[in-house]
Amino acid sequence: MKKGCVSALLTWLDDVLPGRIRLYAVGSERLMVENYSFVSELSQKRIVLQGSDGCVLIEGDGLSISEMRKGALIVLGAIACVAFEKRRAMD
Repeated sequence: MKKGCVSALLTWLDDVLPGRIRLYAVGSERLMVENYSFVSELSQKRIVLQGSDGCVLIEGDGLSISEMRKGALIVLGAIACVAFEKRRAMD
């Protein structure tokens, strides 16, 4: 891959998915989440973050939020599972 191709791809992805929840994992013990709206559930076993088009469920042991700012946070702990649940359209 040519130098600069990765950054060009990341810019493209940013343009395609504006405002969507983004997850960046570093191993199995650190997860950065961007573009969430609010935290709807918080425990050492489960964290649920609401976004514009659904929610992210994070499960594991010893979970905590280590840093938090508007629209972004970092989850620490033994992360076992991360799942996205898309919001259903209203009938």
